[in-house]
Amino acid sequence: MLEKIRREYALFVSIFTLVLFEIFQHSLSKSLFGNIFGLLAIFSVVIYSAINVAHHAELLAKKFGEPYGTLILTMSAVTVEVMIISIMMLHAHNPYLAEIPIYPGYVRFSLGLLWVLFLAINWLGFTHFWEEQKFYFWPLSKSIFFLIAFR
Repeated sequence: MLEKIRREYALFVSIFTLVLFEIFQHSLSKSLFGNIFGLLAIFSVVIYSAINVAHHAELLAKKFGEPYGTLILTMSAVTVEVMIISIMMLHAHNPYLAEIPIYPGYVRFSLGLLWVLFLAINWLGFTHFWEEQKFYFWPLSKSIFFLIAFR
């Protein structure tokens, strides 16, 4: 058991970075170089930890099989995102800050759901309810692409 814990480098790097930034936070925030260094260091540690979380979720997904594996992967990604948004909201003192990262994801999900619905209607042959109207795929895909790309 102790050997498995020793292999968790991302956990130790995260704790070490937390301790270092707790000690040196005031001296780093006084200069532009300190701010840029802090941003790059925290960003790289968060990315490293997120990749490690995804790796562990992938191992659990292989262990538990298909329906539970997908659920584990989804929940780990959502948990990491919720933690990052919560940290941003706690330190920015702005209650509307959570809308900035969540709204584009909601819009993309809604547009993707509409796209799948229109494809299912067209490809499964449910167009016999309105024979005089034909569904053309190209304008829909072009409009959804531009809505997603420019949001």
